[in-house]
Amino acid sequence: MMPFFYFPIFYQVKELVFWDGTTPLTQVPTTAARKYVDGFAADLISATQVCLPINFILLSSIPAHLRIPTLSALGMVWVITLSTRRGEQIDEVPIPTEKTLSITEPHSSPEPVYQHLG
Repeated sequence: MMPFFYFPIFYQVKELVFWDGTTPLTQVPTTAARKYVDGFAADLISATQVCLPINFILLSSIPAHLRIPTLSALGMVWVITLSTRRGEQIDEVPIPTEKTLSITEPHSSPEPVYQHLG
């Protein structure tokens, strides 16, 4: 159930959170659907590798009164893991250049401002 309900919602929310306003809001669902389809196989493998062993251990070893708290804690770990793996927007973050990092007077030589003060 996770690949068909959880992941589409995850990608929709992710795209809304990282929406910068330069593209129309109507394109957000299309972009999210494309990223969902592109990462479907990797996400399915990750979910299977994590959820099957956890459910096996949970149902065979954990007492019934501790299953819900344990599943909730493990679910939080899963959300954090997924967010660190799929939640980044590195390709859209502007990289500072030397020009944006230097402290110079506007339209002057590239000498630092403090040299003009003495």
